[in-house]
Amino acid sequence: MIGFIRNLLSYANETKFKRENQFNAGPAPEFVGLKKLTAPHYLTYVAPIQYIHDPVPRMPSYLNQLQKKFPKRAPKRNDSIDLNSIELDPFAAELPYRSSLSHVRANKYWKLNLSQTLKLLKLFAEDRCAADVEVKNGITLSKIAEKELRPGIEHRIVPATVHMFPGASQERTQHISALMLIYFICDGQ
Repeated sequence: MIGFIRNLLSYANETKFKRENQFNAGPAPEFVGLKKLTAPHYLTYVAPIQYIHDPVPRMPSYLNQLQKKFPKRAPKRNDSIDLNSIELDPFAAELPYRSSLSHVRANKYWKLNLSQTLKLLKLFAEDRCAADVEVKNGITLSKIAEKELRPGIEHRIVPATVHMFPGASQERTQHISALMLIYFICDGQ
């Protein structure tokens, strides 16, 4: 499987695709609390936030008292976390965040993740073999890839990799983004 992903990534990197500037625009300026989300020197690593959903509109009372500080020092240093991620403070940014942990981490390489996801989606959309692979009810991999290429992709399938794998290196982020894309377009939903 890793060989397949490396070949796919290698082909995607060799293939030239038009770069969409909207995906590399950086943080959305209209979001007021964004400057409070992380330290100023990390703002360039924050993915744009243009859509916020609050699944739990009222903060449960049992979470108010349990707010725990994210440990500043771990018993053992983790170089991959230090090198590849940034610390986010959703409470300070006034995001709808329902957790007792005060801070979370996110991967720095969201632009790389987005770029790889777009390249691979375009490959799936253009691949004639993918047009023959039915996922569910006559919908093919190619059609799903075409649908996912619509504007706003950076708010749908791309953030999962950045938040689920904060310590991933650039190379690992590329591999994980390929796996996450395959997971999302092949899950039959």
